[in-house]
Amino acid sequence: MYSILKASRPWSGRSLSIALTAGLALSFALGAALVTSVIGAAPARAHAELVKITPVANARLTTAPKQVVLEFSESVSPEFVTVVVTTAAGESVAQGKAAVSGAKVSQNLRPGIASDAYRIAFQVTSDDGHPITGQSGFTLKLAPGKSPAPSAAATSSASPGPTAPALPAPSTMPVEGSSSGRNSWMGEYLVPISGAVLLLVIGTGVLLWERRRR
Repeated sequence: MYSILKASRPWSGRSLSIALTAGLALSFALGAALVTSVIGAAPARAHAELVKITPVANARLTTAPKQVVLEFSESVSPEFVTVVVTTAAGESVAQGKAAVSGAKVSQNLRPGIASDAYRIAFQVTSDDGHPITGQSGFTLKLAPGKSPAPSAAATSSASPGPTAPALPAPSTMPVEGSSSGRNSWMGEYLVPISGAVLLLVIGTGVLLWERRRR
């Protein structure tokens, strides 16, 4: 009986070694596959984000701008675009509908706008259907000799501009080079990346333990 048990021990050791080696290979394979799939899926699932707005956020202008231009990291849908530009009193100074050209959105402004603090609010939809909402603003202070023409001022006082349509409140104010898209990507893929790293660490630990046993 003792001889049988003694003879079986080497076989048990070999079986354990084979199992550990197989587990190590599986851990590395799963970790590498998970990291590869996450990296490969990241560009496809990244949402568009605002990368530039003109006038820039909190700009102080001395000449009235003719339009507001928003540039995104990728194309946006031309069917679901709203850009609102209002005075401090809430009067809209946008003229016509916003125009979309790929990743660029342009909104014309009424000519002869007066000195005031202006708010820009926008809502667009990226090609993957993800809504993007944000706001910005600029201040216009015209020189004394550059005030709006009397006829324009009279027309404005006699016929107030339309009230700006309401937009959902943006969660953050967009700024140039915003990293909101990158942060959301990290939040979405942090768990699978951590799992892949854990598998690799476990596999390395098993390999070191096996070598020490030998």
